[in-house]
Amino acid sequence: MGFSVIQVTIEREGKRELIEIQELNDEASIRVKSFNKDLLVIKDESGEVHAIENYCPHAMQSLADAELFGSMIRCRKHGAVFNLGDGSCIGSESIGRLKKYSVSIIDGMIIIKL
Repeated sequence: MGFSVIQVTIEREGKRELIEIQELNDEASIRVKSFNKDLLVIKDESGEVHAIENYCPHAMQSLADAELFGSMIRCRKHGAVFNLGDGSCIGSESIGRLKKYSVSIIDGMIIIKL
């Protein structure tokens, strides 16, 4: 059995890059590199799609292997937990916020604006 492919369009300063990715399942993330950015495209348990830079602001650790639960993500290195909705760190504002990008879905295509 094969897997479905969906398209992600990354927009930056009037330029677009089209990327095909494996289907994004609930509570899953897929790493995307575009325009010198390392991003994670994440679908939370409610079905909302988020785009964040692929690093924890606490220690610049990759979040590609982070634990997803509900609408939150936990860095495996130090355990910092972030709200995917607003990027805030739960319990410690001093750690910083996730860098988030605007996401829209049009005709099944995910569009991320950098």
